[in-house]
Amino acid sequence: MNWKRGLLRLWVLASAVWIIGAGSLIRADTIVMDFAAKTYDRLSITATPDGPWLNHRPDYANFTPPQRVALATARHRLAQHRLANMSAFLLLPSIGTLAVGAAGIWVGRGFRKTEI
Repeated sequence: MNWKRGLLRLWVLASAVWIIGAGSLIRADTIVMDFAAKTYDRLSITATPDGPWLNHRPDYANFTPPQRVALATARHRLAQHRLANMSAFLLLPSIGTLAVGAAGIWVGRGFRKTEI
């Protein structure tokens, strides 16, 4: 029985399941958050003593060019930050598991009897 090959195959399978499962959850969450952000861009909730009221937010067409550039830059930075976080969340557990498994095999080989 080849433990090294079997554990490597187990790691590949577990990593694929993790990336697909967690990626689908992140994607679903991202879709909901994007919808909420787009809805918030169009509407604003104003609290009054009578209750909450929905008001339309200002139209982006009225923004000056520097304001549009600032808004586009902020959205781009947010997208980059979100991508970096998702990549780390998806890949670091798999890479850490591989490193721990390789270290365990290396330690286990240290207990073998040496042939003279």
